Amino acid sequence: MVVDIVDWLATGEEKRSRVARVGSCVCDDTLKDIDGYARRNSSCNGDLRKGRYFLTGHFWCALLADVSRAADAAHENVDGVPERATEALFGSGENPGWGETKFYVAEFALAGLWSYVKPLAVAWDLESLVRTIRVLAVLICPDPGSHPRVARLCMSPLATDILTVTAESRLHQGFGAALDAASAA
Repeated sequence: MVVDIVDWLATGEEKRSRVARVGSCVCDDTLKDIDGYARRNSSCNGDLRKGRYFLTGHFWCALLADVSRAADAAHENVDGVPERATEALFGSGENPGWGETKFYVAEFALAGLWSYVKPLAVAWDLESLVRTIRVLAVLICPDPGSHPRVARLCMSPLATDILTVTAESRLHQGFGAALDAASAA
């Protein structure tokens, strides 16, 4: 599935630049905000490693997956995307081991990320932005083949645009019940 996405990206500079732009919103903008918060927060004592500890594993791909779903459901009304994404992320039960602090960091990151990404919904179009966020989520996921949230919210919707029939079939073989549950919701 990742190979299909890379093949799709290889077909156009604009696609690659859009993924890079959204990636920049994560790395250059939102991450700097989180680092700034860690420097100011007494519990971190200025130690950025403590703040970044919560950003490992499936943190970013889970956030991007929920942002993509919330933005897709926004239908041009994008102001409530961070709140809808936060509700979905916190209410999913798919984040075992996420304690109160990680959820707090996630809420902070979602709001910050959307503030940087939201203007792209106007500059491009919402559909292109959602597709780009989904592509980035799959590409940065440490193990998209075993991450049901990324499969359901990112890979499955990309099946019609990007994935080959073979990859789509494998996606349904690997995540069938999880994908079916999502389409019913």
